[in-house]
Amino acid sequence: MLALAGHAYCFITTDYGTSLALVARALALNPNSPIALQMSGYVRIYAGDHDGAIECFARNLHLSPLDTRNFTSLCGMAWALIMAGRSDEAIGWGRKCVATNPLWVSGHKMLAIALANVGDLAEARAVAAHVISVDRLNNLSHALRLMKPGPGRDRYIAGGRKAGFPE
Repeated sequence: MLALAGHAYCFITTDYGTSLALVARALALNPNSPIALQMSGYVRIYAGDHDGAIECFARNLHLSPLDTRNFTSLCGMAWALIMAGRSDEAIGWGRKCVATNPLWVSGHKMLAIALANVGDLAEARAVAAHVISVDRLNNLSHALRLMKPGPGRDRYIAGGRKAGFPE
C-alpha cells in the first residue's frame, strides 16, 4: 500500500521528496515486491531519476519474468531510457511492451517518442496517430505537469513533439 500511496501522492502533488520516501519505505519492507518496484520506478521517472527507475524496472523484470503485468515495467523501462538519452534502446523495450499488451496505450506512446528521438519520424508519427485515435485526450501537457523539469523531461517532450503529440 505504501508504494501505491507514494505513486498516487506524486501523481497528485508532484511532491517528489515525500513520494520517494514512501516508495523507499515500501521497498525497505519488501525489496522483492513487484508493485513496490514498479511504483518506485514510476515515481523516479517523475522525479527525474531515470537511472534509479531503470534499476527498479530491471530488478522487477528479473525477479518476476512471467508476471502478467510486466507490460507496465516494460513501458516504464522504455520511458526511463528515453529520459536517459538512450532512445535506441527504448525502442526495443517499447516494442516488447506493445507485443505483451497491445491495448496498453502508454507502451505505444513510449515507442513513438523513442522512434522520433532516433529520427524514424514516419513510424513515430504512425504510432502516435494510433495512440491519438484511441485516446483523443493523449497529449504532452500531462508530462509537463507531472515530470520534474530537466534534461530527461526535455528529451521526452522533444520526442513527443516530433512524433506529433499535441500539447
